[in-house]
Amino acid sequence: MTAATISDPAGQAGPAEVTLWLDQILADLGGLAYDTDATGDAARIDRIAVAEKIKAALDAVQANEIVAFAKSQVAEQQRLDVDPSKVGRDIGDQIGLACKVSPTEGSRRLHVARDLVLDMPNSRRDGSPTPPTRTVPPTAAAKPGRIAGSRSARRRTR
Repeated sequence: MTAATISDPAGQAGPAEVTLWLDQILADLGGLAYDTDATGDAARIDRIAVAEKIKAALDAVQANEIVAFAKSQVAEQQRLDVDPSKVGRDIGDQIGLACKVSPTEGSRRLHVARDLVLDMPNSRRDGSPTPPTRTVPPTAAAKPGRIAGSRSARRRTR
């Protein structure tokens, strides 16, 4: 397997260079799918962990691209004086087509991407999501052990 190199995949490289770089990575990773080398379990676990990080990073790239595409489409439709009630329609369909999924799934991916990129930007800083936090209502915080839905609270009500 050969390593693909690009001097600056996220900065100065143009769109065509980034696409070529991603295609090369895809080809290189495809070779690993048929890897029959004798490898120890520790190395396989390390590969699984790295593969998970790669998936998370690619999900972040895809989410950014989906949001940028949606913004671009909305701007173009507004420039063309499309009826405001129709602006943004069919974007999910186009995303679904690009991802080879249904239009409904394309719309769902658009909404998830918008949530991640616009509403939760810190969830993708290092390629991995931030751990979820649990907020406790002020009334529950004042009464230790009385959080709704907790096992001990359910036991006490029996």
